[in-house]
Amino acid sequence: MNNKMSSDENNNLYEITPTYLDRISDLVEKKRFKNQDHFLDHAIDVILAWETDPTQAMSEMMKLNPTIAQYSHMIMMGMEFTQLRLMYPKYPENFGREWIKHLNNSPELDEKFEKLKFTHDPQTDARASHKDYEHAIASKTDAGNFLDNQDFLKSIENSTEFSYDGWPLLFTHYSRIFPAKVGVLALAELMRNNNDTQIRFEKFTEKAFDLCEEISEKQINRETRKNISRENKLSTGLPKPFNKNITDSKQQEYQNRYKEKYFGKLKRNRKDGKQYFEGLMSSLNLIKFFKIDKESFVTFTEEGKDFVKLENPIFDGEYELKSFSDDEVKFILKELIQNRQLESSLMSSAIKLIEIKVGLNEEIVHQLDETFQYTIEEYCKSNKTDKNYEKLIEVLESTKKIKTDAKIAVKELETGIDKGDRENAERRSKKQTPIQAIRIATMGRMSELNLVEWKIDGGKSFFEVGNPELIKIVKELAK
Repeated sequence: MNNKMSSDENNNLYEITPTYLDRISDLVEKKRFKNQDHFLDHAIDVILAWETDPTQAMSEMMKLNPTIAQYSHMIMMGMEFTQLRLMYPKYPENFGREWIKHLNNSPELDEKFEKLKFTHDPQTDARASHKDYEHAIASKTDAGNFLDNQDFLKSIENSTEFSYDGWPLLFTHYSRIFPAKVGVLALAELMRNNNDTQIRFEKFTEKAFDLCEEISEKQINRETRKNISRENKLSTGLPKPFNKNITDSKQQEYQNRYKEKYFGKLKRNRKDGKQYFEGLMSSLNLIKFFKIDKESFVTFTEEGKDFVKLENPIFDGEYELKSFSDDEVKFILKELIQNRQLESSLMSSAIKLIEIKVGLNEEIVHQLDETFQYTIEEYCKSNKTDKNYEKLIEVLESTKKIKTDAKIAVKELETGIDKGDRENAERRSKKQTPIQAIRIATMGRMSELNLVEWKIDGGKSFFEVGNPELIKIVKELAK
């Protein structure tokens, strides 16, 4: 075959040697290239990029998927696993069983590959790309269309599903609900990209945390620039921006803890010995967790599918507004929160107390604590068959014990005890009770949902009633 190359001065005829022709033909037969012209075009693109814009040379090379030999060579060269993942995110998995055979026949490669994986934090792969959130938003409509054609009510063959443990309120460490919205966005994009409704759990948590990190960075930059007060920060509940100065082990510990709280964790109950799937998204019944053989997967519930399709002000670029639209809050209250009966009762009792105090500009956190304690006591009286009854009683008893000890500690401070005892007494006098933790978390979520207006002045919290239409829904749920 002859290939003609032209310039402004003349036409030059370049003849490919028979040896090169045979080697190129061999690559075409192996389907590495469509034909000889495809090979030549690619070779020219790579060399031209290397000679004129070296930074683009690797991008040109990456337009072709790697061979096992190429991928192995990069590993043996000592390339970091994060860089490999950034270049070829679907490899080595796409090699299939051939990769396993290759490793078995190459002990040195196998050892080096295992070391790379062992020292590698998969979250850094997602973090290496800085436009994942923008991509997820851009494909949101297509993802919604994909979900519309899926049936999330059907059972999953050969699977073992793990449900939520039924705790009747949201846990205190779910300081905000917005990360769950990011979670469903991440899961929807993964489903569309993979053309599958069953997503590996680790991939889901990596994507969800990555999107949360990117949104957090945008929000924190805006809040810092505009000097937004603490109670009005929409970044609350999102992960702290990645800090290069923190050790890898500390960073991974933080990431794992965040993922477990918001996106889920399989946990065994000490009393009944069963395993349950915990986390904010599970407690809101947005996702289902299941195993096929030993592999962990996650998919949507019908509620999760519906929630992801609702428009969100932050996703729409309206960073000055609340974390949720009114339609989203109505959905959260009517379809999600209603499954947590005690949560609805606590929110309703808080609203009623705030309504009584309208116009008094009074800090009522202690009264809210008393109201929450009373509400939980009443719930326990009416729900003695609730499997979490004993755990709720422990919350009440622990609160009473800490409050009693705090009073004793205050008296000790008045008696002029020595420095060591004084420090101990001060700590005990300020120790947070379980009820206080529940109140802080609940009021934070209520502010996020526009059910109350929360202001901080001189270190004190003040509350006013929020959207009347949304408040009416809460009161109806608590009846």
